[in-house]
Amino acid sequence: MHALHPNNKSRNGSDGPTSLNLSTILSLSIIAAISAYLLAVFVFADIEKVVHRVPDDAAYFFRIAENITSGNGPTFDGIHQTNGYHPLWLMTILPVAAVTEDGSATAFRAYLVLQIGLLFMASWLLFSRFMPTRSLFTSLLSSILFAYAVIYKSANGMESALLVLSLVVLFLTGWRFRVFSRFNLFSALGYGVLLGMVMLTRLDMVFLGIAVSGFCLAQVFFDPNGRSRAIWRLVFVTTGATLVVLPYLLYNLHNFGAFVPISGSLKSSFPAISFTADKFRAIGPLHLPFLLFAVVYVPWCALRLIRNSPTDPRHRYLRCSLLVLGVYVLLHAVNLVLFIDWGIFRWQFIPYALFLAMALREPTDYVLERWPKVATRVLVSVLIVLVSVVAIYKISRQTLLARLDHSWHVQAYRAALWTRANTQPMDVLAMKDAGRFAYFSRRKVINLDGVVNNAEYQEVLRSGSLNEYLARNGVKYIVQQSIRLNDENLLKEISGGSRTVSDGNYETIAMRYRCLKYDTHSEPLVLHRDDEVYKSPDPRENETHTFVIWRYR
Repeated sequence: MHALHPNNKSRNGSDGPTSLNLSTILSLSIIAAISAYLLAVFVFADIEKVVHRVPDDAAYFFRIAENITSGNGPTFDGIHQTNGYHPLWLMTILPVAAVTEDGSATAFRAYLVLQIGLLFMASWLLFSRFMPTRSLFTSLLSSILFAYAVIYKSANGMESALLVLSLVVLFLTGWRFRVFSRFNLFSALGYGVLLGMVMLTRLDMVFLGIAVSGFCLAQVFFDPNGRSRAIWRLVFVTTGATLVVLPYLLYNLHNFGAFVPISGSLKSSFPAISFTADKFRAIGPLHLPFLLFAVVYVPWCALRLIRNSPTDPRHRYLRCSLLVLGVYVLLHAVNLVLFIDWGIFRWQFIPYALFLAMALREPTDYVLERWPKVATRVLVSVLIVLVSVVAIYKISRQTLLARLDHSWHVQAYRAALWTRANTQPMDVLAMKDAGRFAYFSRRKVINLDGVVNNAEYQEVLRSGSLNEYLARNGVKYIVQQSIRLNDENLLKEISGGSRTVSDGNYETIAMRYRCLKYDTHSEPLVLHRDDEVYKSPDPRENETHTFVIWRYR
C-alpha cells in the first residue's frame, strides 16, 4: 500500500515551499494584526487588564523561574523543591527572569511579549513556508481560525506558544527530510529528537509520540516493498525521542520518587477509569467541535491516503502529518475523558485548534471544487464573517473591555500588592491557587493545593499534620481566594454571628484542604475573625466570594 509510504515525485515539480501569493499575504496580514493587537495590550494596557487575561497557573512558571535565577533552585515557595512544571517552557523563560526584577509588572509583560514573538515565528513558518491551498476563501477561513483559536488563546503565559512553535518546527523538519517517505538515519533520529522536545514542552504530548510511532508502524505493515526502511525509521524516530525524554524522567524518579511530575500524577487516575459527563462540559463549546471534527477527519483522511495519495509531495506529507495530529487529538481526548480527575483547562486544547486550522483546508477545498461554486462561496463567506465577528467580540470583551471588578485574578493582584507593602520580606504565607499572589507579593507562599509542591505535602494532608507542617515552615498568614458557604470540600464549619465571611459577621472559620493523591482532606485550619488583616470587596451580588488574609496562630 504505497499511500502510506509515498515516494514518487511531483508531476509539476512543486516540492518546494509555498510562494508569497495573495492567499499567503492575506493570511499573514491577519496573523500580524492579531499579534500587533496583543502586543499593544501586553505592553501598554493597564497591568490589571493584563493580569486578568493570564491564568493563575502561568505565574507558577514565572515564580519558579525567578527562584531558579535567584539561586533557590526549582521551587515555587522558595522552601521545597518541586517538579510541577513543563521543563522546556521553564527553560525558555529563564533568561527573562534573570534580567528583570522579581515579581514586577515589567517581567510579567515581558513573558507575554516573548510569547507573541514565538507565535508570530510559528505563523510565518506555517503560512509562508508550508501550508498549500487552492482557494482564497479557504485560506481566509483557516487563518482567521488560527489567529483566534491558536494565537489569541496561546498568548496566555502558559507553555502554549512554545508548543505551537515546536509543533510547526516538527512539521517543517519532517517535510524537509521527507521523514515519512524516505529513510535516512540522521534525519529519522533528528526528527525523533524534535518529537521529544515537543513532549518536554508539554508532557501530554506523549500521545503525539504514540501517534507518530503508530503511523511508522502502519508503514511497516502496509508497505511490503519498503518494510526494512519503515522498521529502521520507527526504531530511530523512537530512539531520538527517548534520548530527549528519558533523562527528564530519570531526574524525576531520582529526585521525587516517580517518573511523572507531581502535577501530572495528581491529575491522573490511570489505570482506574474516572469517567463523568462533566468532562465534556469542561472541554467546552469551543473545543468540542474541534474534537468532533477529528473524529470525522481521521478516517476520511486515512481512506483518502489509501485510495488516492496526492502526487505533490508537500500535499502528501501534509496529509500524513494531519492524520498523525488528528490521531493525537483522539488519544488525548480519550485519556482526558477516562483518566483525568480534575484540572481540564482551555490551554490544553491548543493542539486541537492548530489541527483544525490546518486540516480544515483540504475538506473545504474539496467542497468548493465539487459543489456549486456560487452557493459554496456564499456559504464559506458567511462562515468567515461569523467567525470574524465572534472572534473580535470575544477578544475585545476579554481584554480592553474586561470587567475587572468581577475577576478574582485582579483581586489576587491587589491583595499581593497589599501584602508586599504590609508584611516583612521574610514572612511566609500559605494559599490555595497561589500563582499570581505569590508572584506579585514577592513573598514565600506555600501552595496548599499541592500541584507545585512535592509528594511529602500529600502525605502531610493525608496524615492530618497540616497545622504542624505550616508551623514548622514558619507560616504567618493564611490566604483564601474564594469562600462559599456551601463548599463542603473547603469548609468544615463557620461559627458565631450570622455565619458569613464577606460581611465579617462570624467568630471562627475552619478550612480544610483536599489531598489530591489519596482523595481525602486535611484536618481543619481554624481561623479567627479577629485575625483578619485584609479583605477584598465582594464583587458578586448574592454570593459569598471574598479574598481574605488571616494571621495564622
